[in-house]
Amino acid sequence: MNADTLRNLLYKLLPYYLLMIFIVTAVGSLLNYKIHDEWKMGDWLINYAGGFVRRGFTGEIFALLSNTFSINPSIFVIITQLSCYALFFYFAYRLLKNVDILKYWILIISPFIFTFQITEFEGGYRKEIIYFAILSFLAYAKTTYQKEKFERLFLVFLALYSLLILSHEMLAVFVPYLLILYLINNPLSSKKVTTLAVLALPLLASMLLSIYYKGSAEHNALILQTLSNLGYPVSQGGAIAALSYPATHGLTRVLEEINKYYFAYLSVAALSLLAFIPVWPSLRAVLKHKLSLIAILASIFGTFVIAMFALDWGRLLYIHLVSLFIVSLASEKISIMSASNNTANETPAPNKLIILLVLIWAMTFSIPTCCISESVIAQQFSQMNYINLAYWVLGKL
Repeated sequence: MNADTLRNLLYKLLPYYLLMIFIVTAVGSLLNYKIHDEWKMGDWLINYAGGFVRRGFTGEIFALLSNTFSINPSIFVIITQLSCYALFFYFAYRLLKNVDILKYWILIISPFIFTFQITEFEGGYRKEIIYFAILSFLAYAKTTYQKEKFERLFLVFLALYSLLILSHEMLAVFVPYLLILYLINNPLSSKKVTTLAVLALPLLASMLLSIYYKGSAEHNALILQTLSNLGYPVSQGGAIAALSYPATHGLTRVLEEINKYYFAYLSVAALSLLAFIPVWPSLRAVLKHKLSLIAILASIFGTFVIAMFALDWGRLLYIHLVSLFIVSLASEKISIMSASNNTANETPAPNKLIILLVLIWAMTFSIPTCCISESVIAQQFSQMNYINLAYWVLGKL
């Protein structure tokens, strides 16, 4: 099969593949709702019943909507989760349609871009999917809209991002990726720097508020009582209980697990980054901008700080991988638009051996969200990602 034939086939299959993944994602969201998952549902339902507390913004909105319309707050969680995934999938699809898909096919079938929430059953469905929806939309806007329109949209979303930080303070670490999109082919003037500095103030304020208002056992009890009153009780553990954990609690647990963590996550990071080799030129073009390089390094540094106090290293790695995927798409599309010959750098078709090796790669490893208890490489045929997924779906029917 020559490159053009394979390329056209992948373009045709892509929407059906994403639709299939979205349907399974929706089934997973409904299952989380059914079992009152303490993380994938509880995280979204943290609210201000006991006063202002970090991570409570979305839950407060859902509680308000629940009281106003007499609808269970969990319904709003499901709507938000599926809306975010739908937006992420849609805008990623629109971006992929306009680049050479042969550069991205490995990332598309990987177990961490579109399928993390179903190949890693303990992962996904958390508040970073709001960030994914925003990042993918801004990448699409960057490559589609006029410069002035994109800049207005970017500034609006940057101003609103402080609310997302009030939903989860961890998401402040990924603001640099938004800035990278802004910087691509966009020289900074003193006026733009001043505007960005002013908009950074509410982001900083949200971060400081989230650090200061950590939560307590009293907050937890009142949040749980409110959710019970609204008709959706959640267990005492999970995301709500984590509000009152001191920093030393996370640090102690990380130190206990570090010996198996560092090897497992270095291995899985190396396996994941292999998929970015074909798109490295697009990322390299981004990193040539000194401010973009500094932004990525700042985000990575912030992630290492969080990783000292949190066990969900896989989740942090996953967010970076998706961010790099979206940024590379934006960079690739812009380079195509600015090139005089769009076909000059088309990717050749992979041979059969490469296809086989990539399929084995995609099937046999996953990124554990946290708390590694076994190898990240599938040990049995039934554990292979898409086969495991088929067993999972059939088990829920």
